[in-house]
Amino acid sequence: MSKVTLVRVWLEGGQARLQAATRVEGDGDRVAPYAVRVISQDGIRLTAAVVPTGASLLDGDAIGLEIEVGAGACLCLQEVGATVAYSGRGLGAHLDARLTLADGARLVWAAHPLVLGSGAQVGRDLDVSLGAHAVALLRETIILGRSGEATGGLLARTRVTGPAGPSLIEDLAIGDWHGLPGAIGHHRVVDSVLLLGARPAPSAAPPDTLHLAQPGAIVRRLAAQAHQTALDPVFSALSQAAGRHRLPAGTGSGERVR
Repeated sequence: MSKVTLVRVWLEGGQARLQAATRVEGDGDRVAPYAVRVISQDGIRLTAAVVPTGASLLDGDAIGLEIEVGAGACLCLQEVGATVAYSGRGLGAHLDARLTLADGARLVWAAHPLVLGSGAQVGRDLDVSLGAHAVALLRETIILGRSGEATGGLLARTRVTGPAGPSLIEDLAIGDWHGLPGAIGHHRVVDSVLLLGARPAPSAAPPDTLHLAQPGAIVRRLAAQAHQTALDPVFSALSQAAGRHRLPAGTGSGERVR
């Protein structure tokens, strides 16, 4: 069965509002895969936490998160812990995120790591749709195996579409062969920051930044340990850069994200 948590944020009277719901397809329990809790709300900006309601990812799981951010609104999404993918009967697991940002919307999502336990097989789809002047800043950390374990397998598909059409199409495959020459060697962490819909200021973009043809950039680093990627300050700098990106006239309250 498939379970999806739906999150919608919009502006009402110049204030951000949030609504969450669940869509379940197939037989089984009807428990939502995530609970969404509002942490703070300040004008057009709303901060919320995504909290798993049970152990995941288990073999056979198919869970997703669909987020819609309305025109001129800003959603800052937080997580409370890492996601560990476990092995099982060979069914595999699927993790989807579909992000839709209307004109002038903002989304900042600092996701916690996805840990590929030994024997796990995971498919991850990330689909992002950006309206005019919309900006998304995303963090994704993949850890290859728990301590002392070999990694599981992952096929991570990323599709980003902006006002001018597709801006990023990427498939990242990880498996037991990752340590072979020409792959990622002894590294156990693949850490990425994605800025979509805006170009980073030169002061916020480190030398290893990959600039996309359409407005956007990726900073990706490999390391033996998660803290060694040093992407926290990069994410922070790009978050400030995204916040200074002006909203177009007529979207939301016309304020800038602080």
